[in-house]
Order: sequence, then structure tokens, then C-alpha cells
Amino acid sequence: EMGLIEEFKVNPISEQRQEYEVKVRTRGSKDWVDLPDVGFGISQVLPVLVQCFYAPAGSIIIMEQPEIHLHPSAQSALADVMIDVINSRENGSDRNIQLVIETHSEHFLRRLQRRIAEDVVPQEKVSAYFADIARTPATLESLQIDIFGNIQNWPKNFFGDEMGDITEQAKAALKKRMEKTEKPEATA
Repeated sequence: EMGLIEEFKVNPISEQRQEYEVKVRTRGSKDWVDLPDVGFGISQVLPVLVQCFYAPAGSIIIMEQPEIHLHPSAQSALADVMIDVINSRENGSDRNIQLVIETHSEHFLRRLQRRIAEDVVPQEKVSAYFADIARTPATLESLQIDIFGNIQNWPKNFFGDEMGDITEQAKAALKKRMEKTEKPEATA
């Protein structure tokens, strides 16, 4: 679903030791390769995914930046996978898996907001908090997410000044276009 690997397998290294190797097959390839050889991001996120899908029902899984070292589109896709985990069912019953995820990924959070708006994940199944480390002592602020996926109380400059950056880029581009179209006057 994330478009990173097609398939993976775990093989024992030897019968005498409880050590294993993980082989993966990437999309579009027929070859199996060692997990560390396919990229650091994949090798970091695969154990997280395995833990999520093989955890017993009722588990609480805590993750620190599972999106780190992943391409932005894979970070968004990871949010979809995490939604699949919390929506997963086993033998007709909700698995009731709770995920506690620390993330700094705008792509992850934006995808989560979108899926709430699309009713892919119920808003009441999602809680988000902002760690305000500028205060002493540091505090956790609950972010209020509505049924449309909007965060009602964004912390100031949470993702920087996005609108300011867009505005200033547009101004600079316009200025550059104007300078290119102006013809210098001939001097005698």
C-alpha cells in the first residue's frame, strides 16, 4: 500500500541460533534483497509495520517518528497504513489497537486530517497533542480536530509560516517576471 516493497520474508540464519534475516522484493523487481540494502527508511519502517499488524488485540503501540527517512509520499501513505491498523478487525471484532505516534511530519498529519474529512477514520478515534517545550515546565496541548479534519487550535507557526512563504515566493516570482519582461532603455 505504501509503494515501498512488494513482499517480504523472514528466514532463519541457522538452526542453532535464533537469528533471522529479512529479505524484501521491491515493486517491479523479481529479486529478493537484504532489508538493509533497500534503503534506510524502509529498513526502519518495516519492523514498525510488522509490530502493528501482529500485535495482540487491545495493544497500545508507542512509536517515535516512524516516518523518519521516508519520502514525503511514503509519509502520507504511512498515515493510511496506521489508519488501517486502528480500523483493523479480527474474527469480526475490532482489534482495538491504540497507536501513540510522535511525528514531525506535515505529510503524515495532513493525510490524517484528509482521512478524517473523508470518514475513512472516525474523528473520535484520533487525538493529537502538541508538545510545547518553550514553556517551563513543558506542556502537552490537546489539538481540537473537528469532523472535517480541521485543527481548530493550531499552535502558532506549527509548520512555519506556510502562507507567508507562499506569498513571498509569489511576490519574488512576479518581480523576477517583471524584470525579465522590461527592456533596458538604450543610452546614447
